[in-house]
Amino acid sequence: MIKKIWAVFILCSVSVSSHAMIRHFSNLAPYDIVNERAILERNCCFDINCMGSVSTNTKGFQVCCDDVYGDTSKHKVNVMQVWQDYQNGLAALRGADPLSEIGALDELFNTQGEAAEYAFFRPCGDLSLQSFSAALQWHGSPCWFVGLYIPIYHMKLRLNQWTPLQENTGLFEEAQYRQKVNFEELSNLSVCSWSRTGFGDTAALFWWHNRYYQYRPLLRSVMIAARGGLNLPTGKNADMKEVFSQPFGLNGGVGLIGGMDLEVDLASYAHAGIDIELIYGFGSSSIERVRVDNRQTDLLFLQKVKAFRDPGLVQQFTLYMGAHNLCRTFELTAAYQFRKQNDDTLYLYDNRFDGVVASNAQSVQEWTTHTLHLTGLWRHSRYTASLGYQWTVNGKRSIGVDAVNLSLAVAF
Repeated sequence: MIKKIWAVFILCSVSVSSHAMIRHFSNLAPYDIVNERAILERNCCFDINCMGSVSTNTKGFQVCCDDVYGDTSKHKVNVMQVWQDYQNGLAALRGADPLSEIGALDELFNTQGEAAEYAFFRPCGDLSLQSFSAALQWHGSPCWFVGLYIPIYHMKLRLNQWTPLQENTGLFEEAQYRQKVNFEELSNLSVCSWSRTGFGDTAALFWWHNRYYQYRPLLRSVMIAARGGLNLPTGKNADMKEVFSQPFGLNGGVGLIGGMDLEVDLASYAHAGIDIELIYGFGSSSIERVRVDNRQTDLLFLQKVKAFRDPGLVQQFTLYMGAHNLCRTFELTAAYQFRKQNDDTLYLYDNRFDGVVASNAQSVQEWTTHTLHLTGLWRHSRYTASLGYQWTVNGKRSIGVDAVNLSLAVAF
């Protein structure tokens, strides 16, 4: 029975470390592998696990109305509209140094107000995400093991639309705007499709677990587990040249991962559990595109400033239940996962701009996701294989990823 417990947490740890850290995304939620719950009769020193995921659909969840009581409304939108429906090309010029080229253009167009729809753009695009992770675990005793986990991501954005709300109005101001304002020339910001591939943050985790048998008609056993480790900054950072570029990790920062799990076996064929995980990032300094005026929209930040980002605490809560011992080698588990990251805080190294304004950007504020999972697991001897599907049903300021997940594991 102890060997069975090992297998459960080995597979859990793969996704915890390798897929939790892409900001704003619900991709391969950490307890997606909990659904597989590999129960293997084996005696091993090492395990090698491989896992892949292919997105079938992505969508954005936007907060569309704020008031003094907080976020009051959320709705599903295209991924490019997760922070705003429209991007304001005039507001992008605001707040710059008056002596700079951007500041000179701001002076030229500052009489046009915020209602010049020839400078408003409605972005629309398709985002796909594929990932692969490999994990190696070493068992030191029946109650603990350590593991090293390395992910690789492929993310592709196809920008279908970036057109102004009004075009060819005949206004002199529009002709001037089209002639003089080019985001790529002004700030090296490419408003085009892109494709990125690279490593994510590596993680090292220590796990402890124990199962307590109850010998009751309904409650057969209770399993308690705890885990902790480091998130190491090996992931590819955000590309400042690409619109909507996302880092494959904490963007150069180190993080702490900790969590606890409580699971019960009910009768001979059912299981249920609850898991809580916290991820604390220490923050890092890097060159970022930041908001320098409260009117700016999040895809058109033209000012690049060195800043220290203090990331908010990531919280993950998972409820799962299912049936095991089906046809001896098959299990089926369903789960609900809630993930939340608190507000990030930006501290700017440039005293020309206000860190409070930068930290009020939609892309820096709290985000959440709500995801459902259904996973089937097959096991035989030293091998396990699982196939699952995840469906993101709600959230705010986040990207919901619906994906097919495949996992393979072998013990030595």
